[in-house]
Amino acid sequence: MAAIRQALRDEAIPYMKDLNRLTDEKALPFMAHDCYGPDGPGLVPADARFRHVYKGFGG
Repeated sequence: MAAIRQALRDEAIPYMKDLNRLTDEKALPFMAHDCYGPDGPGLVPADARFRHVYKGFGG
């Protein structure tokens, strides 16, 4: 168990710090996504057909 904890400290923490740095630098805030407009969040189209827009999401 100690080896697993040490591996997490050595690998996972730096990985997560790097991931956080990348998202801080490059990712858009979720409010900037196209689905947010003047009427609030929404999916286009607003019915079940929206799933065909997203690869691997039911369509």
